[in-house]
Amino acid sequence: MYKKVLADTYMGLLDSFSDFRNEVKDYNPEYVKDEMVSKDLLSKYHIDEIAGSGSDLDKILNLLQWLAKNVNHNGGMLKTYHGKIDAVSLLDHAYHKDVKNGLNCLYLSYVLSECLITLGIKARPISMMPMSPYDDDNHVVVMTYTNALKKWIMVDPTYGSYFLDEHQVILDLIEIREALSKRKIPKMNEAFFYNDLVGDDLVEVKEMYPLYIAKNSFAYYTFEKIEQGKINQSRRVDFCPLGYSVSKRYETKGETDKMGNIFNYLDIESLRK
Repeated sequence: MYKKVLADTYMGLLDSFSDFRNEVKDYNPEYVKDEMVSKDLLSKYHIDEIAGSGSDLDKILNLLQWLAKNVNHNGGMLKTYHGKIDAVSLLDHAYHKDVKNGLNCLYLSYVLSECLITLGIKARPISMMPMSPYDDDNHVVVMTYTNALKKWIMVDPTYGSYFLDEHQVILDLIEIREALSKRKIPKMNEAFFYNDLVGDDLVEVKEMYPLYIAKNSFAYYTFEKIEQGKINQSRRVDFCPLGYSVSKRYETKGETDKMGNIFNYLDIESLRK
């Protein structure tokens, strides 16, 4: 019963707030390869071999599953990790290590995005945000473009997951939000991972996953320039429903250091750039 109430609440919010602010006209997204990072990813982690020789979609999904299987999730890693923020350094810290050396969803998305950019595939981490300023839990996934499908898709390296429509086509964040706003839960891929969970424990996480995504699909943000090793160093851009203010969220949370920031609001369609 409680799960249904939460689902109705989160999905109802998505339906009630379907129109987005659109106040920035000079958005020019970039995807920039750093030759040293790319060289190290290829020589040390052989991501080209892992990706395989198939279509760009095959490469995306192969790298997604590889990362989800071999790197644990640790949401509290920022308390102990003080190293460089690039795919090679993060993999050195977490690859084939236990949970305490795992990566949070943000850094897992950084790693996958940088791996894909190395292979010439557009990819960017997208931070997914809940409506409530009292909810400190958000999620980060990857939006990437596949020529095989001629569209953007969402892939989640924390769980090795993605959503599909009735024709088995992988959905992007906009399509997922629209479906959930109509109380329709898209089909998920069969493969699903979370650290070392198996059996009923893993089934429970997978069953709750669409509700978790619904909660965190109220708003989004990313950065204009996605450069390997410098992903979060360009202009931040936000995708927020009309009537919603990011600065108000920080004011409520008491994060006064962020209240003076200038937030750049884009229409949700700009997620597909």
